[in-house]
Amino acid sequence: MVDKNDKVTVDRLTGVASRQALLGDLFTEVERAGRYERALSIAFVDIDHFKAVNDSYGHPAGDLVLRGVAQTIAANLRASDRIGRYGGEEFMLILTETDVEEAATLSEKLRELIERKRFSIEGNDALSVTISIGIAGGCSSLR
Repeated sequence: MVDKNDKVTVDRLTGVASRQALLGDLFTEVERAGRYERALSIAFVDIDHFKAVNDSYGHPAGDLVLRGVAQTIAANLRASDRIGRYGGEEFMLILTETDVEEAATLSEKLRELIERKRFSIEGNDALSVTISIGIAGGCSSLR
């Protein structure tokens, strides 16, 4: 059962953080990273050609793909990291204590995991998708 307060913080379709909750966490983590001069990276994940999935197989198939991508990424993050649904087929990752090189390594691992994942849907027992990931990060001081 979903707590009524979770509706604001959790994206109901994917089970990851909502955009609103994610942006709140982002501001908190940027401030923390600056205050303690710690590394922080942000990754934006986009499912490539997602509209073609919806157009070819229908929105229920698209929903299955969204859930699968979100849950695969979430399962491969550290407990201190955060994933949230930023937009339609876009996710944002907040990677605490992670420099850009480490974020790039993680991004490649996630890209490969999603590329190998298969979704069983009506009309295609082995549907696959790919993702693109952009990274921003660094270490700065608020002083």
